[in-house]
Amino acid sequence: MRQIGIEAREGGAIRAINNTISNNQTHVFAIGPNGYGYISGNIIQGNGAEGVWSGGNFKQDESMEMNEEGASRAVLNDNIIRQNGLSGISFDGGYFEVKGNKITFNWLWGMMVKSRSYSYILDNEISENKCGGIRIGINYTAAVFINGNTIRDHIGPSIYTVSSIENSLKTSRRRKTLEKKVKPIPVGDGEINGESREPFIFSTNFLNDNERGIQHPQDIFCMIEACCFCRKISQQLKFCSRCKKAKYCSKDCQTNHWIQHKHMCKLLNASYVVEVQMSDTEPNNLGRPTEHGKSYGANQRAFDPKLVGIGKGTPPDSSSCKRFIVKIQSGREYGCYDPYKKLIVYDQTVTFDIQLSNPELYHLCNECGVLTGHKVTTKKIFCWASFKNNGQTICFHTDNLPPFQTW
Repeated sequence: MRQIGIEAREGGAIRAINNTISNNQTHVFAIGPNGYGYISGNIIQGNGAEGVWSGGNFKQDESMEMNEEGASRAVLNDNIIRQNGLSGISFDGGYFEVKGNKITFNWLWGMMVKSRSYSYILDNEISENKCGGIRIGINYTAAVFINGNTIRDHIGPSIYTVSSIENSLKTSRRRKTLEKKVKPIPVGDGEINGESREPFIFSTNFLNDNERGIQHPQDIFCMIEACCFCRKISQQLKFCSRCKKAKYCSKDCQTNHWIQHKHMCKLLNASYVVEVQMSDTEPNNLGRPTEHGKSYGANQRAFDPKLVGIGKGTPPDSSSCKRFIVKIQSGREYGCYDPYKKLIVYDQTVTFDIQLSNPELYHLCNECGVLTGHKVTTKKIFCWASFKNNGQTICFHTDNLPPFQTW
């Protein structure tokens, strides 16, 4: 296992054609700052971070100052980019052409474009990425052309564009707080802080079956007759002997996919219950809402006003085995695949508000849940829960999911 596959920066260049590159701890290709890459005909799979990262417009230190000479250039043609631990491709400043690639089944987005990345995204197949197809962040005056792509089969959006910050401030009840955060962010010559040019999205794109919303684990494996690792479509696929749901075209694909599937495999059992000892959890350090006019301290929990009903209802009784609904949330934004990452779990009243680590719940949330309000990478899912052993154990019931909640 290697830290990075191939890196080009400070005037360096990469020319990579017809390779299979896998199992690196972070990126396969890291191009920038001030790098150049020509990447064509490669299979880029199973890596810890993005399949391809390129950029360099911001200095990679605490100052986060704009680096005017750090922009990179890359051409990505006819590659297969799949099963990577962040997004398939991430651009952070430069000039890019992405054409004829198959970008599928990456842990976050198919592509992320931001930080003044001039991008031509043409004739790609972008499918089944966990968060969505293409996310365009604050990109200043850089133009993005999206033309002739097939973007399909995502729980999240096909194309998501972040609004300019000024537009966001007009509707935000936290305008002053957001303005303070935005002002220190550096911008380049001729740019306006927080402004982002709308992408050019052509009618020649084929968008199908995106924004599907929350899915039950069993539904995820019934949607398409394709190998769960390489996504090859075949009528000769063999089932996982344990769950009888996941399908594979070869033993190698099953072996490569097992590191992730072993956690989802358990959830595909109709009677499976995830049990977590309360002694293995901890209080959520984000704090809690006020109760009877008393604050719980400086870290008091703040919720978006769009979450209708939060803080209301009847608190769950730890001495009862009655089921109640909890929200499971995947925690911090843009983290690499990590089944032991801390999750946030709370009920509608927020009197039950904990953090825990559990690989099955991590996969349930990230593979079956929906994006939270900011549409970055944090996901949420609602699940039935109950107490056991007089509150010493919390049980999560995955046989069926409750209706989607507004809180």
